[in-house]
Amino acid sequence: MLDTSIANLALVKIAPDLGIMVYNAAWIITAFGAGLVISFPLTSALSRCYCNDLLFVLASVVVILSSLGCGFAFSDVDFIIFRFLQGLSSGFLIVLSQSILFKIMGEDKRAMAVALWSSAISLAPIVGPVIGGFVIQYFSWRWLFLINFPLMIVCLIFLVDELEPKLKKNDGSSKVNYAALIAFAVAIASIQYVLDFGEKLNWFSNIGILLCTVTFVVGMVLFYFFNKRNGLEVFDFAVFKDGNFSAAMAVMVVGNGLIFASLIVLPIWLQMNYKMPAMNAGIVVAIGSAVAGLLSPFVGKYVRKEWYFFTALVSLILTGISFFMMSQYTLDATFSQLASARVVAGLGIVLFATPLTAMSLLSITSDKVINANSISMCLRITSSNVFIALGFIQLQSQQHYTYESLLSNIQRPFIDAHFDHAFEYGSYLSDLVATLAMSSIFRSSGVTFFILVVVLLLTRYYLNSTRKVSEKEVVEKA
Repeated sequence: MLDTSIANLALVKIAPDLGIMVYNAAWIITAFGAGLVISFPLTSALSRCYCNDLLFVLASVVVILSSLGCGFAFSDVDFIIFRFLQGLSSGFLIVLSQSILFKIMGEDKRAMAVALWSSAISLAPIVGPVIGGFVIQYFSWRWLFLINFPLMIVCLIFLVDELEPKLKKNDGSSKVNYAALIAFAVAIASIQYVLDFGEKLNWFSNIGILLCTVTFVVGMVLFYFFNKRNGLEVFDFAVFKDGNFSAAMAVMVVGNGLIFASLIVLPIWLQMNYKMPAMNAGIVVAIGSAVAGLLSPFVGKYVRKEWYFFTALVSLILTGISFFMMSQYTLDATFSQLASARVVAGLGIVLFATPLTAMSLLSITSDKVINANSISMCLRITSSNVFIALGFIQLQSQQHYTYESLLSNIQRPFIDAHFDHAFEYGSYLSDLVATLAMSSIFRSSGVTFFILVVVLLLTRYYLNSTRKVSEKEVVEKA
């Protein structure tokens, strides 16, 4: 989370140094996310065969090497490879860190370990943009990755006495469905390539995009069949038969994707068009995360089970309102106007994930919870990657449309009269077009959140009606 929130802010600086346009650089974020998605089922499978401590140490080494690779990368190809590896290894650390923490602190302090782990996750989106902004403004974006080297070395030194990285051989009792995992990884990587580079390569007129699309379809079909083989399911999709889980997941997938996409679009606009320094932009972005981080412990403690549905509705409404507020941003907006929308966004976000996640698990049996959480995490990160890629595509498309609309109405006399100020007007026009494009995307996102409110209400009505019919049938049979 810390790495992602920092990279979001650094996108404006990284892209030019690698010789690419900012609006063609979605993969800087999504390559990391694709690695995360693949790592979650892979970590779960490998931890059944090998020692968690060994996997943790190996993942830490890969994080160090891939971070150095990102920091010293001078081409987009090098950077995307190391960025993917960084996401893959970071996913291992996310999954394994909790069990390592339980081992170090002991079972009697399990609750404290969970609290520490959750606090670190909550603080990342708050401090990430601020730290990232400071480093970018006063140093170089490369230090955002190079700093991982000494930090990871220090962490491993502190853990050296606690970890026992021994190879645990597979005795046959713990098998891994490698075929399903490989099919899943290939499918995810393929579709991400299509989304990230499709616009630049003119979509299906490019043979590479066409082949990756076919590979994605074949990979998902193979994953579906391999996943059911020999009882070694990577994911048990039977949880989607539960109405609460399916409804909550549908809302979370769309909502989470839109929220993450906004966290990419907003810093770009603040730095490139609003001309705000990187550190100030980080502070604006972090305001929403700070509100969510401060209030999340109270939400988790005081929101009761019977309030989940109402809380989720309030979350969607507040988040929708925040998007409409952000759609009103202009080039002369004050800091208070920028911040107020982020405060409302923070209130919406804090009520979003926790109630909807709890609601999705209401009728899931305890033995299925881990599987349901794994599916939920993979879908949410995948949706974030998809919406980020689509957000960049929509941003470019909207800018082209706005340019055409504005320029088609400019007459020759106007050009002759203002030719001496063409550069100044051109620069302002570019910023204005970017602002209008961003406003359009945020307005559409706000409308989508209110549509999700209707979807959630209709789903609730349907599930209640179905339950009443089932109860009536049981009574009649009795």
